[in-house]
Amino acid sequence: MSALVASAIEQHLRNRATADYLTEYEQRGGAFTADEIDEAEAIWRRAEAAEKAWHADAG
Repeated sequence: MSALVASAIEQHLRNRATADYLTEYEQRGGAFTADEIDEAEAIWRRAEAAEKAWHADAG
């Protein structure tokens, strides 16, 4: 199996596990509020920017 395919499968499985966890979390504690979603999106944007910068520095 190529590294590209293995990476794609790994990412898919990670995304699926995250989606399943979030569904379970919301079933136990209720839906996320708009503020919680906004905060999570901001955290995600910062993490993606940091990863992009890391890749730029490494390359």
